[in-house]
Amino acid sequence: MAKATTTPVVIAPPAPPAPPAPPAPPAPPARAAAPVAPQRTVTLTNRRAQTLPLTLEHDGYCRALGTCACVPTLFQVPGYVPSTQTRAMKNDDRRVPISITLLPKASLSGLPEAVLAASQVRSAIARDEIRYHIDPPGTSGGKE
Repeated sequence: MAKATTTPVVIAPPAPPAPPAPPAPPAPPARAAAPVAPQRTVTLTNRRAQTLPLTLEHDGYCRALGTCACVPTLFQVPGYVPSTQTRAMKNDDRRVPISITLLPKASLSGLPEAVLAASQVRSAIARDEIRYHIDPPGTSGGKE
């Protein structure tokens, strides 16, 4: 029968602890944030004797504003289910543009300057149905 051989196991002494990591370099001084220009506001005045609703569509208003202000809305629309070859209602998430309503002979102040980019607002200004003026900086609007 073969003779089993054993090999001696040598246990090494524990390694000395690692030297501490050098301290992290100091963070660079914080740069002062660039001053943010205050957003200019406008006042719209309805010159008509009727209420004037204005839709602030996405292409004009939201692009000029720099962020989408449309309202997310869930619609149910007819759809087709290929697996069962039937028609069924399906949910469709859409964003609906916001609107403003100007009361007869009234002013609405503190609106972002981006409202002037909306096509309905531009055409109402061209038809002389509304007037606008840009509010002085530091105010939220002009006279009511």
